[in-house]
Amino acid sequence: MTIKGWCRASAMLLLGLGAVGARAADKPSAAAPGADANAAFARLQSLAGTWHGDAGDAELIERAEVSYAVTAGGRAVMETITPGTPHEMISMYYLDGDDLLIAHYCANGHHPRLRYNPAKSHGDTLVFDFAQAANFDPSTDSHIHGGSVDIGADGILREDWTVVAGGKEVAHNRFALTRGQP
Repeated sequence: MTIKGWCRASAMLLLGLGAVGARAADKPSAAAPGADANAAFARLQSLAGTWHGDAGDAELIERAEVSYAVTAGGRAVMETITPGTPHEMISMYYLDGDDLLIAHYCANGHHPRLRYNPAKSHGDTLVFDFAQAANFDPSTDSHIHGGSVDIGADGILREDWTVVAGGKEVAHNRFALTRGQP
């Protein structure tokens, strides 16, 4: 197998979908209403670093540390929630053609996949909808079913993730984070 073929097979194995991406501009502009996936991805790349703050309604977490790393040659953004704890979770943001996707690796073993929705997104708020279940039954099991990432001009990163169980919305995991030391 060629290196290119191996990389593609590895990405499909690890993420469930091939990762295809674009490189961010030095200073990404704000995502406009209906911004395409490339512009939204560039905004996510701008989050690189460590963020701290409150976890509001998030289950099991009161104070949060969230880190973002641009990886895979600029083709993925890895979000690590509460690194080094028993509740550590990873989300991989990546482009697949014209789609911006998230593969979320939850501490409970479930792996929901979400898709960027440009029609629902506005300004600096990127909205993601449920796309696919891996390792769970979405009609019965608790999972992240959608949410938003708001990259505020005020320097606060706000995330709001909808939790669904038994086919019904049961909670929200909300974060309000600032870049740098706690």
